[in-house]
Amino acid sequence: YAVRYAVKDGPRDEIFDRSALLGVPELSRGFSTSSIVPAEQFGPAGPGAGKFQVGSEEVVPKAGGVFRRSELLRLYLQVYDAAIAPETSMPRVDVVFRFYRSVNGSRKRYGRPCSVRGAVGASMGLALPIGDWPTGPYRVVVELHDRVSDGRTTTEGSFSIGAE
Repeated sequence: YAVRYAVKDGPRDEIFDRSALLGVPELSRGFSTSSIVPAEQFGPAGPGAGKFQVGSEEVVPKAGGVFRRSELLRLYLQVYDAAIAPETSMPRVDVVFRFYRSVNGSRKRYGRPCSVRGAVGASMGLALPIGDWPTGPYRVVVELHDRVSDGRTTTEGSFSIGAE
């Protein structure tokens, strides 16, 4: 789907008008995930969440997907159709975030993977300090493993770290 949206970069007081292709998962396939959203912020939706509300969450996209090193890298995604464990009535999903930095036209793994074992929610978010990360473009690959059904799925996204 083609989507057109406007995002305000608060610290710079600028509004960006963007168009993007949005990948929508085929939900009838079972265990799957949404696109990765570089986010200015995410968390429980309050009364004024409005157009950035996704279910019970508020997800404010990061303008241009560009983070400064003084900020937290925030990435958000949704998980669809994770199986429910009978003993807890909750899903159990292992999530691994792997980062790759673009260097001279090739992709090189950067840093250590970030893992969450046994996550139970339908939405996942990562907030990570990036103060010592080099500037430039990055890819993130997120691997998910449904521990109840043994299903697996992967999604990828991109972001950049800009100069202060």
